[in-house]
Amino acid sequence: MAPLPDVEGFPSLGDFRCFAPKLHVSRSILDLAEFKPQKSAVKKASGYTVTVQTHLDDVMKAVVRHHSDNWLCKPLQAVFRHIHAHPDHFRARFVTLCIWKPVGSGAPGERELVASEIGCCTGRIYTSMTGTCEESGAGSVQLAVLGAVLKLAGFTCWDFGMPMRYKQDLGGKLRGRREWLDLVAEHGAPPTLPLRLPDGAAEMGGRDVFARFSAAAAPPADVDAAARKALKLKKKEEKRQKGAAWREHGGDPPPAS
Repeated sequence: MAPLPDVEGFPSLGDFRCFAPKLHVSRSILDLAEFKPQKSAVKKASGYTVTVQTHLDDVMKAVVRHHSDNWLCKPLQAVFRHIHAHPDHFRARFVTLCIWKPVGSGAPGERELVASEIGCCTGRIYTSMTGTCEESGAGSVQLAVLGAVLKLAGFTCWDFGMPMRYKQDLGGKLRGRREWLDLVAEHGAPPTLPLRLPDGAAEMGGRDVFARFSAAAAPPADVDAAARKALKLKKKEEKRQKGAAWREHGGDPPPAS
């Protein structure tokens, strides 16, 4: 394990610090097989750009500005920063997802952070930890985009943490401690997946993310064509059998079976 960094004002005990774990009595969990982005969020996604695994310090500053540092304190920020910078040293991976809006002329680099999230990946499980929203509507876009990116990347379980109404609206269902531990044993055991945009893109338009999500969810074209061909053959056979039955009875309707 890589040693954790010292933080000014918070001396370490050797190379380790201890943070008390928290296990909710019940938590909100979404099975990503059931995830569907809200239509309103998809419509609002135009004009936004998405990045993943970037600007951790900017996201943490935004979180502290909105929620204070009552839990995202300096030592914890240092831990997040260290684990984020050394993904190969830890099984869990801290990740960011950012939603950007162009400002000024909209030239490359002229943009502002309007919504963001910090989360943790373990196996096929993604846990939302904290986030922030700078303008109305951007938060719902961020959540919808995150769900789409998670599913495209192969994650199976989205852990929202403590229950809240908006999490329920996204499809989260309450799970007790025992159920949660069983989910962790099943979905957290495989090697941790990297969270990234489709094709490993550095950034992507919000609507482009949803377009890729819809394309992945649609049945393959050859399967759809095969289904149409099978239905056409079935109808043709039913018509042939009906004609044969009429001829067998001299043009009169065949008796009811």
